[in-house]
Amino acid sequence: MPSARYGSPLRLMWLLLGLIYLFPGLWKFVLAGSAWVFGDQLRDILFFMWFEQSGGWRATIVVDQHPLLYRAMAAAAITFELGFVCMVFTRWRRWLAVVGLGFHAGVYALMTIPFASLAACYLMLFDHSRWMTALSRRFRTWRSACWPVSHEPKNAGVAPYEAPLLFRTEERARAQWAVGLVLIGGNICMGCLGRDGWPFTVYPRFANSVLAPHVQKPLIVIHDEAGRETKVDHVSLREQLSATEMAALLAELRADVGIESRRRLLEVTLERWSASAVPLARALARACRITIRRAVYSTFPRDKGAAPIAVSDLGTFGVSPCGRTTETARE
Repeated sequence: MPSARYGSPLRLMWLLLGLIYLFPGLWKFVLAGSAWVFGDQLRDILFFMWFEQSGGWRATIVVDQHPLLYRAMAAAAITFELGFVCMVFTRWRRWLAVVGLGFHAGVYALMTIPFASLAACYLMLFDHSRWMTALSRRFRTWRSACWPVSHEPKNAGVAPYEAPLLFRTEERARAQWAVGLVLIGGNICMGCLGRDGWPFTVYPRFANSVLAPHVQKPLIVIHDEAGRETKVDHVSLREQLSATEMAALLAELRADVGIESRRRLLEVTLERWSASAVPLARALARACRITIRRAVYSTFPRDKGAAPIAVSDLGTFGVSPCGRTTETARE
């Protein structure tokens, strides 16, 4: 029966979609608690996202100047994420899809995060059978009006060809449930751990990634024999490094990372820059030592492009003529 054949996989996909929203909401509630709604968590996240945008971009909707507005938006976001998995199984799911599309439109307007693939999944929340039936009926009427058939078709009386089924209905149902339960179980495990991994994923939680309106970024200073300094800030680093290399460099800013780990990462960075035809390569050719610093920048929009509010040294390394780091000067 169509209801048994197609209904079960559809509901498994509804549950999977609900879990994608559920865990970001749970992590917000567990890690941030009431501060997510009654604090400035959402405002600080917006500041961080605007800080990361090039060209000084910020949202045209100035929500950060209205505390009641962005706190109401934070409460609506966590309510939507926590309630989606329950509401998707009710008769209100089509209205839930409208609310969800508005939610993603707001996220894109404020953070430029499209989530297009997730928004496309909302098509399965609507009943397409009535639409397709009406469309097919209109098409047949239009075809009959344009090309009337006055004679009996040549294949009249011939039974239509039916392709053999590769699997019996029972085998299909078992396979569908097996795949669905693996995906759901994997997403529950990854959601509890707060980790991402294909094909199991937890969408960005935005729970405690920003705790204050400032952010830490790497700052590399290249010294030459003449005493000149060439500073490479996070904007230049983003232009020279891939997203993976930039993420690794940001991870090195943690206080528990050893100096040897920073030295190895610096060597990889030097090799990449020395082989490229960028102005930075000329500074590296004259370098005698390199300093890695942790720079703290304010994410307030009015401070965009300003100097860091705090800088701390993480290590100074000597550089040999071949571009390899040598002894550690200090940490």
